[in-house]
Amino acid sequence: MKFTKIAALAAVAVMACGVFYGCDDGSNTSAPAGTSSSQAQNQEASVVGTWKLDMEGLVKDQFKAQTGSEVDVNSAEFKQAMELIKSQMGDIIFDLKADGTLTSSVEMGGQKVESTGTYTVEGGKVNATIEGQTQTFDFDSAKNTLSVSVQGQTVTLKKA
Repeated sequence: MKFTKIAALAAVAVMACGVFYGCDDGSNTSAPAGTSSSQAQNQEASVVGTWKLDMEGLVKDQFKAQTGSEVDVNSAEFKQAMELIKSQMGDIIFDLKADGTLTSSVEMGGQKVESTGTYTVEGGKVNATIEGQTQTFDFDSAKNTLSVSVQGQTVTLKKA
């Protein structure tokens, strides 16, 4: 892998970060049809916590989509690409609290942007609303992931 591929990986990660800059108020935690109240409460409790962008997974998926091949995560080039990405972007973190509020934190270019909002849990979905923008995440309790599709690319957060 040449430096241009490393730069491309970094660019992909930075573009994916855009989905997390926007995401205000809303709260509807009613159980969907066919879901018991206790099941809904258990699911709501399961999403409470800190969720962090799976940057390595995002870069691996994007590399495969662009090249048709798997990237060797143990290669010096991949490690260099991840270091470059991390130097340009810090972490993307969502902290979901039991009261239905959330805090998001995005680091980019040495600056940290924090926002607050709300979230609801409906079935296997988490609707996060920040600054008037809502993103709907698929919640997979078995994998402890929240995923959202952005311009055809799946972006995943893992529970920290």
